[in-house]
Parts: sequence; structure tokens; C-alpha cells
Amino acid sequence: RCGDSATQLDADHESLEHTMEALEQVLSAGRWDQLYAQFAAFLGAYFAHIAEEERLQVTVLWPNTSDAELSEVFARFRRGRSVQDATRDLELMLPALSLGELTRIYDGLRRTASADSWQASFALAKRILPPSDMNQLEARLSVPAA
Repeated sequence: RCGDSATQLDADHESLEHTMEALEQVLSAGRWDQLYAQFAAFLGAYFAHIAEEERLQVTVLWPNTSDAELSEVFARFRRGRSVQDATRDLELMLPALSLGELTRIYDGLRRTASADSWQASFALAKRILPPSDMNQLEARLSVPAA
């Protein structure tokens, strides 16, 4: 239903991954003279990609796809991700999320994930989040602090 748009978005994701890896290499190597240019290149490509994704959501995805279909697509995506990829995704997202978003995510994980996955994801939050944020999250979820 999306025509060539999905293929193009997949190619964009691959290209963005390479651009992000190049940025990570600049950071890891401490090549500060290259940082601004590499970061600007990444942001430019990323913002153009996000704008296209948003356009396609409004014009193609939402008018032609039911909530049940979208839910199944997202579930299939999650099932196809390796534990390492899902962990990396969470590591990148956690510091940027509000307390409300963290609460919704971790409440959902607690209800749907295996006990091992829940514990691993919560341990990841404890490692990444500032103690004050973690204390508030634990209070909202009624999880005893360790």
C-alpha cells in the first residue's frame, strides 16, 4: 500500500545507520575538528528522513491501515529485534524520556515482558538514569528501591 516509499525508507535507515556510525567513530577517536561537520551531516539527513516519515504516516499509513494492523506490524518488528538491538535502543532512549514516558514504558514492560526481560530492562534504567529519576520511577511503579 505504500508503493516504493517503504523501500526508500529502509534505504534511508541503512544510510542513517552508516552516518551515525561515522559520527560515533569521530567521537571515539576524539577527532574534534571533524565533529561539527559530521554531526551536521547526520542531523541534516535525520531531519529530512523524519519529515518524510511523518508525511507518509499522515498521507499513506493512517488513512489505509487499521489500529489492529499497525499493532501487529509493531509487534512483528519487536519480535524481529535481537536482545542486543532492543537493549541498545533502550539505552539511547532512556536519558531523553520524561518521567511520564518512562512510567508508561516500564509499566507496559512489566505487564508484557518475561520476568527476566523486565528485570534486565529495569537494571538498565538503574544504570543509566540519574538516581532522582530512578527513585521517582520506582515510586510511580510501586517498585521497592534496592
